[in-house]
Amino acid sequence: MWSKNPCSCLRTILKDKSSANTPTRDIMVPFWTNVMTGGGGQSPGVEIATQVIQEMWKPIDPAEIKESLPEAATAPGPDGLTARQLRAVPLNILRRILNLFLLSGRLPKHLLESRTTLIPKKDGASEPGDFRPITVSSVLTRTFHKVLAVN
Repeated sequence: MWSKNPCSCLRTILKDKSSANTPTRDIMVPFWTNVMTGGGGQSPGVEIATQVIQEMWKPIDPAEIKESLPEAATAPGPDGLTARQLRAVPLNILRRILNLFLLSGRLPKHLLESRTTLIPKKDGASEPGDFRPITVSSVLTRTFHKVLAVN
């Protein structure tokens, strides 16, 4: 259902889990801070590259961007930029922006911000662990990351 219509899927999930008794912020924040920052410093299933992938540093071309643009119905990030707005930007302009990110080796601070929503995993969710965090960053950031991941 998610791949065919993410919005409908999310509405179904939220409607079905509406009986959740969400813990207060002073309970949720310490729990999720510990989950997100604690442990061995590496997410499960994530391999750390031991050698530099030289191709990753080659200039990004418009075809790579076009292949990586998000679907029009994708949720905007905290900056409010929608996928539809991003798709309206000429590929040549996007190429310049993404290559500037690549050249500088970092993204502007405002593109590093994200919004996390806690979705109940089950009916009657009441403990912090009964919720699943879904984090959404800017569509521009997601596009840049997808271009890098595909290469």
